[in-house]
Amino acid sequence: MIISIDFDDTFTRSPQAFTEVIQTLRDYGYFIICTSSRVDNRRNRLQLKEALPHDIDIFLTGGQAKRDFLEQKGYLVDIWVDDLPQDIVHKKIWRNKPK
Repeated sequence: MIISIDFDDTFTRSPQAFTEVIQTLRDYGYFIICTSSRVDNRRNRLQLKEALPHDIDIFLTGGQAKRDFLEQKGYLVDIWVDDLPQDIVHKKIWRNKPK
């Protein structure tokens, strides 16, 4: 089973709690990934990699609908944890355009 956890305003609201949840779910055999609408660049990748638990796969969609983005890469997510569920199925509408 694949579980996708959003980064901004989801994982970042309680990093310690989410880190513990991720480890517990992994112990039970779940595959955990992080999917963010952020633009895929070196700065964003490094920031997420430093904050997230070791060896978690990171996907940066650049605003593309998360479900479509991951399906194109062969991932069918079973459970989504996201503060903006509309970003899972719709293209991101940026409040402030990313640089």
